[in-house]
Amino acid sequence: MADRVFVDKRKAMEMQSVIGRQSVARRRDPSGPRRRGFPSGGVSAARPVPVEGLYARGSSILGFGSEAKAPIPGRTRPSKRSVAKTRRGPGAALRALVPLAASVPARFLAAPRALALAALAVPVMVLGVFLVSASVIPTLPPEPEPALAFPEDPAFESLLLSFLHGTESVPPEEGFDVPPPPVSLEIYRYRVKSGDALSTIAKRYGVSMDSLISLNGISSAKALKAGAELRVPNMSGVVHKVSKGENLASIAKRHGTTVTALLDANDLASETLAVGQSLFVPGAKLSSTELKRVLGELVLWPVSGRISSRFGYRPSPFTGVRQFHNGIDIVAAKGTKAKAAMDGRVADTGFNTVYGNYVILSHADGYQTWYAHLDRILVAKGQYLYQGNPVGLVGNTGVSTGTHLHFSVFRYGKAIDPLGVLKK
Repeated sequence: MADRVFVDKRKAMEMQSVIGRQSVARRRDPSGPRRRGFPSGGVSAARPVPVEGLYARGSSILGFGSEAKAPIPGRTRPSKRSVAKTRRGPGAALRALVPLAASVPARFLAAPRALALAALAVPVMVLGVFLVSASVIPTLPPEPEPALAFPEDPAFESLLLSFLHGTESVPPEEGFDVPPPPVSLEIYRYRVKSGDALSTIAKRYGVSMDSLISLNGISSAKALKAGAELRVPNMSGVVHKVSKGENLASIAKRHGTTVTALLDANDLASETLAVGQSLFVPGAKLSSTELKRVLGELVLWPVSGRISSRFGYRPSPFTGVRQFHNGIDIVAAKGTKAKAAMDGRVADTGFNTVYGNYVILSHADGYQTWYAHLDRILVAKGQYLYQGNPVGLVGNTGVSTGTHLHFSVFRYGKAIDPLGVLKK
């Protein structure tokens, strides 16, 4: 018996000596079934690895604990690179479980109790990996979208606000004139009421009296009566009748407007005009003479007094022969100031055997006025006078029946009745 025990111990010592002389290399792939230097079914089959795990106490299977102090012979630790990969997230940790699970001995996995523990451990480890990774790697908030920013330009901001609120129009660029929108002539109808005057009607519609006078052909404002119908334009201007040789350019220049304004106001498709065609000239005005004539203010009385002889044919006070009298005689005291009836320039002064001392004034629109039988002349040739300025003193020079002023009015060289143009 003692001999058998001795033999068994010697065999055991020899086997340990043989095993101790074997060189076991590190496996690069922990999941491989073979090791260099061993025949098929080597150490794994002859001597199973203990169940106490792959690392000594104090280490973590996932690599988050301290490193193992005494690894089991025949098993290798994951390198620092593997541990780093494991810490990157749950995916890397799960991939590390595959070689670890493959290194578990088949004998251990064959036990029913071990299989049950493994089946429970795997889901727990996966859940643990997910929770740890979720806590270790924080979820970054979504990057905010950049806010809309405008350039810090006061002019740009004011322009933008004007667009939003609609309170201002877009200012034109510097050095660029924006043309006004085209405006066409529109005509309204108005029936004159009792107490109306041209001035009040024009003010009510926001147009000039010139517009009403010209568009309606009014020759005397005093002739306007209640019930009459007037045409009222939507803009101020006057009517111009085209004469032979005129065109849009000459008409525009004459009235101080533009060809474009004429085309727009009259809605003309071309610049071709016909003689006698009526055009509305926007912005134009009547001459002061014409306006005063319609208003009855064209010609002022040069002196106040009784009319001793009227305009037209009459018997001569000296010979009794019927002859034409080209003016009116106004009785006034000697030395009374005779005033200019209209604005104008002194065309001539002098002495005539019949009319005595005289003064002739030239006015706009072909008008001329004549002051005769003056006692003294107060103006000189070429001098400009305003309506109401004195031209001389009333006298009795020349052929005269008494102290009076002979007053005549001519239009384009033809004598007209002064009473027809004198202010009533």
